[in-house]
Amino acid sequence: MDDQTTPAKRTRRKRIPVAAEIALFSKSRRRCCICFGLNSDMEPKEGQIAHLDKNPANPVESNLVWLCLQHHNQYDSVTSQSKNLQPHEITMYRAELYEAVEAKRVEAIQAAPRNASPAFSLWDEEKSEIVKEARGNKTADKMIQYRGHGPMIGLCRLRIYNIAGRQIVVIVSQFPDNPGTSITNVAESLATQVYEDELKCPRNGMIWIEHYVTPSYPEVETYNRVTFKDTEEGFADPEWEPMTGDQVEAIVGQVI
Repeated sequence: MDDQTTPAKRTRRKRIPVAAEIALFSKSRRRCCICFGLNSDMEPKEGQIAHLDKNPANPVESNLVWLCLQHHNQYDSVTSQSKNLQPHEITMYRAELYEAVEAKRVEAIQAAPRNASPAFSLWDEEKSEIVKEARGNKTADKMIQYRGHGPMIGLCRLRIYNIAGRQIVVIVSQFPDNPGTSITNVAESLATQVYEDELKCPRNGMIWIEHYVTPSYPEVETYNRVTFKDTEEGFADPEWEPMTGDQVEAIVGQVI
């Protein structure tokens, strides 16, 4: 028998869940976040759904972004002479775009005549149950800065979920190119900052989850639930407990 080399296994593309696709279109309105981030361009674009980690087998909403054809091709390309677009960079542009789209939607609603009766739209979040289901319990999703132990400012993604109006769940995600101190090494001060700046509510009963994003497939993303002692100065004495992505989704009640 001839000695043959086994071909490398290909990553099988997974179908994007309908809820994740609807949430993506609802938040982006088919605007390319790179066009917006680099050129303040908010025109709808012919494009494609891209995977931030370039792994087509990872179709969760947090890994998806709408890009115009030019920028999708640029993001997926491999360059040797210039620094290519980075996942954390795209995530930041996406968060900024989503905020701008939402602000524009609210502005349009406020400017409309009170007796106006617009036709039903799938993306009308006040009417569409399927869009409400896709948004679920998430009340915030953005990039924030924080101070660490060195001169560099840290950057992480912040997601806040309000479960049935009673339970607050916070997920902070660190990306491979975070320029500052890791979210683990500033867990106490970061948790205190988020509660003072973002939540402004009693700290008891919250669930704090650290999430580390891997640079590429097949490395596995990691999640840890962090518990603190609540002191007069803020959170203290953190303890970490590993979790799986499925466990996190069970807590927040939706795809993360």
